[in-house]
Amino acid sequence: MLAVPSTINGDSRPIQGPSDSQKATNSIRFGDSSSNGDQRQSACYWWAVLQDLRLQHNIEKKEVSRQLNKYDELLEQLDELDFSDDSPIPKKRTKLIIDH
Repeated sequence: MLAVPSTINGDSRPIQGPSDSQKATNSIRFGDSSSNGDQRQSACYWWAVLQDLRLQHNIEKKEVSRQLNKYDELLEQLDELDFSDDSPIPKKRTKLIIDH
């Protein structure tokens, strides 16, 4: 087993690394601390969220477009029907289906 000393040159104080503020300063200067990695990870996360929202928006946009096309077709069917007073009652009914 390897023993690691906890003091330097007989000093009884434990070895300490840089303070948090020093780590943050180094991160800004050198871009090499864990906080910089956290920023990169956060950026990747939000980029993925943005891509997911874009995909969801495109799917919803296609669905809205599909519904609008369906309603346009229904309007065309209604235009083909003659509702004037002198028209005979149609013997064959046109079935209109509307999905909600």
